[in-house]
Amino acid sequence: MFNLLKTAVLMAAITALFMAVGAFIGGQQGMMFALVVAIGLNFFSYWFSDKLVLKMYNAREVDASSAPQFHSMIAELAQKAGLPMPRVYVIDEAAPNAFATGIDPRSASIAVTEGLLRTLNREELQGVVAHEMSHVRNFDTRLMTLLAGMVGAIAGRIASRSNGQAANTFRQAASVSSGLARRKRATPSRCSSGMASISPGSA
Repeated sequence: MFNLLKTAVLMAAITALFMAVGAFIGGQQGMMFALVVAIGLNFFSYWFSDKLVLKMYNAREVDASSAPQFHSMIAELAQKAGLPMPRVYVIDEAAPNAFATGIDPRSASIAVTEGLLRTLNREELQGVVAHEMSHVRNFDTRLMTLLAGMVGAIAGRIASRSNGQAANTFRQAASVSSGLARRKRATPSRCSSGMASISPGSA
C-alpha cells in the first residue's frame, strides 16, 4: 500500500511539474496542454515502462530451452517465494549487472548481464536473483520502473534532437534515476540473506 502511495505521489508530482512549466511558457493554454501531455506520459509510463527499460538495454528473453540452468534456478526461487514465474532476460554486456522490472509480480521480469552470469557461481547468482525478487514481492519495481521510464523518455526525447545520442542518454538517465542497473557482487552469506528475504514467511 505504501509503494502504491509513493507511485501516486510520483505521478502527481510529474503532472504538477508539467503544468507549472506549461503555465510559465503558455499561460492557461500552455498549462492545459501540459496537463494532457502529463496524463499521456503517466499512462505510458505505468503500462509500458518495463518494456521500454528492457528494450533500452537490448535485453533478449530466454526460456528453459535457451538457458536451462538459469531459467530453472529462477523458477525454483519464484516457487519458494510464492511468486509467479517472471519473464527472464539476458543482456549482452560485460559489466555484472542485474535488475527487476514490472508494475506487479504478475508482469515482473528479471534481467541479468552476460558478465554477471560469467562472474558469479550458482550460489552467488541465487543471492542476486533473490534480492531482485524481494523487490518484486514488495512492489518496489513499480516505482523504480515508472521513474526510469519517465526520466528516460524525457531524456530520450531531448537527446533525439542532438545527433542520435538518444539511446546513451536514455540509458544513463534511467540508471541514475531508479538504480535499476546496480552492480552486484554477491557472497554466499548474502545469498542466504537474499533467500530469506523472499521466503513466504518473511513477508
